[in-house]
Amino acid sequence: MSRRGGFSTPQSGGGFMNFQSFVKTLPTDVGKTSNSVDSNNEPFEKNPTTFDDSQQNLSSHNNDNNKENNFNSTGGNDGYSNTKDEAFNESCSRSSEQTTFGNAGRGRGGFGSSNSEESSGHVNFGNSGRGRGGFGSYNNEESSGHVNFGNSGRGRGGFGSSNSEEASGHVNYGNSGRGRGGFGSYNNEESSGHVNYGSSGRGRGGFGSSNSEESPGHVNYGNSGRGRGGFGSYNNEEPSGHVNYGNSSRGRGGFGSSNSEESSGHVNYGNSGRGRGGFGSSNSEESSGHVNYGSSGRGRGGFGSHNNDESSGHRNYGNSGRGRGGFGSSNSRGRGGFGSYNNEESSGYANYGNSGRGRGGFGSNNNEESSGHVNFGNSGRGGRGSFNNYTAGGGNNDSQDMEGFLDGMNSTSRRQIASHVPVDRSVDVLLEEDKRNNVYYSQVVDQDDEVNVQGAEYLLKFDNWNECEFAKSLMDNIRLTGYVKPRNIQAYTMPQILNGYDVKGQAETGSGKTAAFLLPIINDIIENNYERKPMSPIAIIISPTRELALQTHEQARKFAANTGVTAAKCYGQYKITENIAEILRGCDILSSTPGRLKSFIENGDISLQCLKFFVLDEADELFNGSFVDTIRECLMVGSAPPKDKRINMLFSATFPSGVEALASELLNKNYVTIVNKCTNGANRKVVHTILHVNGYEKNTRVCNMLLEEKKEFEAKNQPLRRTLVFVSRKQQADMLSLYLCENGVKALSLNGDRPQKLREEALNDFRAHKITVLVTTDVCARGIDIKELDHVINVDLPKEFVTFVHRVGRTGRLCRGYATSFYDPNKDYELKESLVNLLRLNGEDVPDFLY
Repeated sequence: MSRRGGFSTPQSGGGFMNFQSFVKTLPTDVGKTSNSVDSNNEPFEKNPTTFDDSQQNLSSHNNDNNKENNFNSTGGNDGYSNTKDEAFNESCSRSSEQTTFGNAGRGRGGFGSSNSEESSGHVNFGNSGRGRGGFGSYNNEESSGHVNFGNSGRGRGGFGSSNSEEASGHVNYGNSGRGRGGFGSYNNEESSGHVNYGSSGRGRGGFGSSNSEESPGHVNYGNSGRGRGGFGSYNNEEPSGHVNYGNSSRGRGGFGSSNSEESSGHVNYGNSGRGRGGFGSSNSEESSGHVNYGSSGRGRGGFGSHNNDESSGHRNYGNSGRGRGGFGSSNSRGRGGFGSYNNEESSGYANYGNSGRGRGGFGSNNNEESSGHVNFGNSGRGGRGSFNNYTAGGGNNDSQDMEGFLDGMNSTSRRQIASHVPVDRSVDVLLEEDKRNNVYYSQVVDQDDEVNVQGAEYLLKFDNWNECEFAKSLMDNIRLTGYVKPRNIQAYTMPQILNGYDVKGQAETGSGKTAAFLLPIINDIIENNYERKPMSPIAIIISPTRELALQTHEQARKFAANTGVTAAKCYGQYKITENIAEILRGCDILSSTPGRLKSFIENGDISLQCLKFFVLDEADELFNGSFVDTIRECLMVGSAPPKDKRINMLFSATFPSGVEALASELLNKNYVTIVNKCTNGANRKVVHTILHVNGYEKNTRVCNMLLEEKKEFEAKNQPLRRTLVFVSRKQQADMLSLYLCENGVKALSLNGDRPQKLREEALNDFRAHKITVLVTTDVCARGIDIKELDHVINVDLPKEFVTFVHRVGRTGRLCRGYATSFYDPNKDYELKESLVNLLRLNGEDVPDFLY
């Protein structure tokens, strides 16, 4: 690894020096790794500090009114990083030249700062190998010269330029790794110095801008590596020095902004590693110096903010590595820590939130008179955006509490604080949906696929509701729904559950699996009148998505109305205090997602001691990834009865290979398997159309298709048929829905990055016919029951055929449905054979491009 240093020095009278001339001007011992000090200075002691690879070290010095700002210091001495191959020398005197040198190898940053008064020249040097930056900041008074130096990337060289007038010196420096150019610009006027720096490595450009008047010195720095640009901007007046810094690596940009007045010096620093942004902001007045520093390693953000007054120097530092942050208050294992501070009259405080592995941290604050605010949100694992907002100069931000801030956030934030309180649809609304579809029930039961029953001691089937011998209150609710007789999966499953057998059930999408397990559970609770204990459900139904958990809860409420059986739900982003209050009101049947259930069990908010029924809905999806471990932990930590003391059930439209071993772990040995004879789970009431469409044509093609249909239906005085559009990426869902709206098709988008409130509103608006097109990702692929859904469009085909089956199964649930799929041979060729088999099974023509 080669390393080339960058050097610069001010020269009175202006002009630039070449490298040889610069060397001649240096003292003979400059750059050596000794601990010598100048005789005019108080000796200082290096303070060894260890930093994680993902962290960066920043030091600055402010000598306004002779107050020192020490970052990571002990006592009154400056503390500098003293890692391998690093040393720093400092000398300060009137009309002197200094060099502060730091060198690091293989990823450690070296940082230095120095300070002096009246016609002094400084060099702050930081060098790093393999992509780590070194940064220094400096403020002083009366004809001072500044150098802010940053170098990064696989040993690339450093460059410096100098220009001065009336004893001032400036350095404009720009450098980048992996062969990219560095750029600097410089203007000065009446002893003023500016540095605009923009650099890029392997990617996007960095941008900086500055404005100043009368002897100000500024540095705006924006840098990016392998990704997005960093941006900084500021405005100031009258002898102020600022550094706004935004840097990003492998991902998203870092943003910083600052405002100041009257001889103030600020450093706002935001840095991110491997795709996550760090953000800082500050406000100050009257000769104050601030450093706000945020750093992140491997996707976790660290955040700090600070405000002060009248020649004071402060440091707020926040850093986290690998998902564990500790600030204000802290929790390990990726939980956010939050701290708040409040004061009045020239006060500054920071609210801190840190996140690990995708948890968002947020802070908001209010203060009065010359206050500085930081509202912060950050998310990991994917580089989603974060936001900061502040007001200063006598502002009062009382209205911006935490939840208000979250409500105004952009929907691309990876995770939000649990602040949503869902509004349940009334049982009357749910029954009204059923009544509108009564006409289809008598037809659809005769079209269900035949099922095979394996492992049952007796083959039982309920051909009508009277044979079920359910409790009267439950039978009354079934009649209100208009269900004329049990569907096939219901007819064979319910007797096995009532007889105490575990069940593994597989049936086509839209075949009535939810009622197949809910009805016998509700009847059993009514008949046995189990002893109730607070926060102790009798039945737990776990679903992979919040939407499906909410839908299952609605069905449980509908069937359990006026029976004395209570139903509750718990899932992510549901405000915790309200969620616990709902569970306290009664939770005989609890519909849940794995994560929130585990959290409540670990915190003692839910006990499984009364558990009689344990159901996994869309079980094949729950057996993927970390869901299995979470479910195991729930059963173990929650004091659940052993599996032979409860009834366990797995239901899905598909059970891929490999699920059998996990089913044997959860189910008792004598479990009954009830499956469709048609094993792929595809709904045969769906008519398929597959079109050859290249990737770049997809948005235009789907828009034109919907516009043509809209025109055709309007000619018949009918609305456009309700259409669910699937895409592969969350951002694409937002873009496509906007594109459709701009072209006259009312559409909304729904994806996993949406706050839960907006997700539920979009789905309810679609169900209520307020919009005709919903663009979504696979968050709506499984189990979601949307009555009268006519058409599914696969703009992007999924990677797995199982997911395709679940997607198209959203239509054709009670009557004939239609599915249109865009086939791109460059991306979708692995699905070709499965699509051909599906079309042949349904008796449909196979297009030539699939042969």
